[in-house]
Formats: sequence, structure tokens, C-alpha cells
Amino acid sequence: MNPVMENRPPQPFIAVEAEATHENLSEVIGGLFGEISGWIGSHGVAPVGPPFIRYVFVDDDEDGAPTRLQAGFPVAAGVAGGDRVISGMLPGGSFATIVHTGPWSGLQDATAALLAWGRNKEIQWAISNDGKEWAARLENYLTDPSEEVDPAKYRTELAFLTR
Repeated sequence: MNPVMENRPPQPFIAVEAEATHENLSEVIGGLFGEISGWIGSHGVAPVGPPFIRYVFVDDDEDGAPTRLQAGFPVAAGVAGGDRVISGMLPGGSFATIVHTGPWSGLQDATAALLAWGRNKEIQWAISNDGKEWAARLENYLTDPSEEVDPAKYRTELAFLTR
């Protein structure tokens, strides 16, 4: 699928945050989703959309700086966090999006493709001046692996906020 531009409204969310390296990223993400899913279940919160990973700080310079990310769910307005669970608002605006179909191991290539497409279109991302802190760089997991066991059929939307 080709990237497209899409306007989105602000979206309340709840999430847990952690830092991860390239080597332990999958393990950290799995733990965070377990934590936030458990919190949602014990607090009777109903998500209003698919789970997501929000990459807050990404250092592509490979100098060893960990990636800071949030694993969460969009929720209705007025849901408060607690303990390690944070509540916040994903910013609204113009997003460049693409849907990756296949195993999650292909998300790095899909991300590179979206970023290259953006460079080709001269899109400016909503990031800090040093290019490391993102306002909204999201992976939205559209497929529930408990319902679809074939990773070749997983669908994940990448959505990056532009300026």
C-alpha cells in the first residue's frame, strides 16, 4: 500500500512508558502491553481503538541512546491514569500513514519506506530540531494476534505527524 496523508483529531490515550534498546525492543514492548492490558482490565476501561506504540525519542545515530516509547490504547475523554499508567492526548493534525501487512519483523523496513517517501515529498515531520523527539510517531496494531494466528496477515498502520 502506498503512503497517504490523513487529517486526524486529537485523541485521548492511556499508556505505560519505558526505554528500550534495539536488542530488547520486542521484549520491552511485550511487557508494556501486558502491563497496560492488565491495568485496563482491572479498571474497567474500554479502549476506543487498536493498541499502539508511540515512539517518543528515537536516536538513529546508533550512539547507544535508548529509544523511549509508550505502549497504550486510545480511550474516551476523561480516563485518568495511575501508578505507572499515564494519560495524555495524542496531537491532532496531518499524518503520513501507511499500512504494513505481514510479520512485525517487517516494520523496520516499512518505517524506512515511509521516511524515504516523506523525504521524497519534502514532508517535514513534527520532531525536535535534532530529529530525535517525535510529537507522534505511531504503530497502530490493527490485527489482534489472539484472533489471527498467521503473522503474514497481521496489519499494522504507521502514522507519523507532520508539521
